[in-house]
Amino acid sequence: MNQQHRFLSSWPEFTRNTFYTLLTKVFILVSGALATIIIARWLGPEGKGIYSLIVLIPALLAMAGDLGLGIANTYYGRTKRYSIEQLTANSLTQALTIGTVVTTAFLAYYFILQPKFLESVEAVYIILACLTVPLKLFTVYLSCIVLGQYRLSAYNLISLIYNSASVILTAAALIVFNLGIGGMVYAFVLIELTGMIITLLMLRSHVHIRFGFDFAVFSNLLGYGIRGYIGNLVQFLNYRLDLLMIAFFLDAASIGYYSVAVAGAEVLFYLPGAVGTVVLARTPGISVEQANSSTPIICRNTLVISLVSALFLLIFAHIAVEILFGEEFLPAVMPLWLLLPGAVAMSIYKVLGNEMAGRGKPGLLVKASLLGLSINIILNLLLIPRLGIEGAAIATTVAYILIGFVALVIFSKNTGLAMRACVFIDANDLRMYKHLITTLRKKNRRG
Repeated sequence: MNQQHRFLSSWPEFTRNTFYTLLTKVFILVSGALATIIIARWLGPEGKGIYSLIVLIPALLAMAGDLGLGIANTYYGRTKRYSIEQLTANSLTQALTIGTVVTTAFLAYYFILQPKFLESVEAVYIILACLTVPLKLFTVYLSCIVLGQYRLSAYNLISLIYNSASVILTAAALIVFNLGIGGMVYAFVLIELTGMIITLLMLRSHVHIRFGFDFAVFSNLLGYGIRGYIGNLVQFLNYRLDLLMIAFFLDAASIGYYSVAVAGAEVLFYLPGAVGTVVLARTPGISVEQANSSTPIICRNTLVISLVSALFLLIFAHIAVEILFGEEFLPAVMPLWLLLPGAVAMSIYKVLGNEMAGRGKPGLLVKASLLGLSINIILNLLLIPRLGIEGAAIATTVAYILIGFVALVIFSKNTGLAMRACVFIDANDLRMYKHLITTLRKKNRRG
């Protein structure tokens, strides 16, 4: 039985889970685009840039405070090493404690050193945004427990409600009440609070919600999570370092333009993100042989679809930005184009990184992320002063392509699978497409 046949035997479940997760990602894409359009149109390039910088701070702090404990919850929950009760109690205590510590540390840094890149932001907005860090950690830790239960519908519902709240509260703050940046910051706090509450409700029917702490559980979670944490933290910096460096070298309007370009290019992350989520939840429950059979097929087909999607973005980006954001945001088009090749390459990393985490090796691709970050920093320092936001886009794309390639090399060496098998579709893939189309047609006829 060849790889395609083995994969097709488990195809219905994988396809169903990926399809529903992708639908969720599409909803997130649409709702995120609506929120971004509202913010851009009502606040303008400068206001959009300032708000992007404000919400970036708690995102960085939450990423720093995660310590890999979220993905560890998924792994240990899926392998049933610890009970849901143990994971939930520990997660509540960890989120509150770690969130408070990193928030306090950052605010001390902010008020003592008064960093230049935040000088355009009012202090009260920084304080309010930082209050969401524990809320973010609650949501991340607990939603990863839901994912570890393989309750993908519940996991996706958390994202659906969170992003619905984001659009509604953004529209209320800017369109209905015209509250400006200040109103958006308060709306941001309410959005994060909504995320935490809905996650608690999703768990409440399966476990008694209580605070608790078991050092042995924490130690093992940290031991697993820290291996992937460094890579995830470094990768997050790869995603957002360019915005921080633009804030240092350029003005708030440039941040606004570039944030729109990033949002457009990261549309390509939604399919690999959906696939990666299912792969992460699926891999701990299957054999190494099954993973080796299916992963190359999943990776190369995700890459091809991402490439086709990038071509559509390349063609329609200019008109889309003009219609959705207005002519004043047209400077975002060129950096968006420049980001596309890197965004396609990152689909490889997103699939293979989650696959290796599912095998119990979450830190395996950290070398790829570290190398990419090093190149990203050097190129941003060289190119932003000379080329502005286009320079930042070039730096990021080069880093992303390097990350994707190194991830392929590392994955191949650790699994013995050929790199080309993860990149190039073959005749078997075409036969698989034909088989799937035939199956869908038969189902439609029966319906």
